[in-house]
Amino acid sequence: MPFIETAYKNILDYFYKDRTNSNIPNKLKGIWNLQTINNMSILMTLENGLYYPDKHRIIVKLYEPGNWLFKEENFFTKFFCKFIGYSYQFDFDKDYNKADIHIKLGCLSIYLSKCIMDWTLTVKNDKMVRYTSMFGRAHLYESKKFIKEDIYLLHDMKYDKLYYC
Repeated sequence: MPFIETAYKNILDYFYKDRTNSNIPNKLKGIWNLQTINNMSILMTLENGLYYPDKHRIIVKLYEPGNWLFKEENFFTKFFCKFIGYSYQFDFDKDYNKADIHIKLGCLSIYLSKCIMDWTLTVKNDKMVRYTSMFGRAHLYESKKFIKEDIYLLHDMKYDKLYYC
């Protein structure tokens, strides 16, 4: 898994070098800090995802560069996700305030009963709140837009480099 040095310019260059879609609604634009999720994800953007305005849908491929930065190398994201085409499909309401999140494997979208998997995303101001429930175990995660000052947070947590697929 390649890496980038943790510096604000490097992070901006990584996410915006080949930005494919700047047509998504302004409230969804930006780099989102995922540190509170407490897994290997650190930063992500929706702007490089596939955007379908008529369906209010954004599909973000976990395994493609320009979408996600991770705190450590990981076999799952490097090889397995690429092999199965693992993506997140965000189906938003018409105002882009709330989305249902589905797993997508290649061209197959996985729609499970809400009692098995219920993932939603609420967007308000510069925050995203993700509700995740798997078999009734619920978690709530809050993400905020990444700003230059957040770089100090990353260094304080000893992330001198971040990894990508």
